[in-house]
Amino acid sequence: MTDRPKGGELAMQAGILCNMDLFHRWLERTTATEKVDRVKAGEMVRKTCGVESRAMLDHDEDAAAAFKEMQTAYEAWRDE
Repeated sequence: MTDRPKGGELAMQAGILCNMDLFHRWLERTTATEKVDRVKAGEMVRKTCGVESRAMLDHDEDAAAAFKEMQTAYEAWRDE
């Protein structure tokens, strides 16, 4: 049995975003990807942040910074 890191606040935030239709729309528009759903959104977040699991967002500084940058860009678009 392996000890996998537990996700924290960032993993939770990423999970919430990946379930939001508006976030899906933002991903479609900013990446020219068609039909983003929660599964595709999760894949895109993990790829952008360079992690295999959302839980790693809370344990890798570079991944956390990439996620925060993504989240900030989404929020700026959402609030326009």
